[in-house]
Amino acid sequence: LMRDILVGKGIVSSSLLERGPYRAGDVLHSQADISKAISQLSYYPHYNIKDGLKKSIEWYLVKHQS
Repeated sequence: LMRDILVGKGIVSSSLLERGPYRAGDVLHSQADISKAISQLSYYPHYNIKDGLKKSIEWYLVKHQS
């Protein structure tokens, strides 16, 4: 997902990644949950992860072009 966006924008190459063993401090499992923010703050995200990353990358490219 993120890799496809970055490759499409020419930010990273389409080379295959080589995975190594986990290192100390790596997050192996995430239990991210926004239900408390929804129930107590009426928070709802404006973007899904794919669209948010795309907008962030586009913003970065505009702001950091030389």
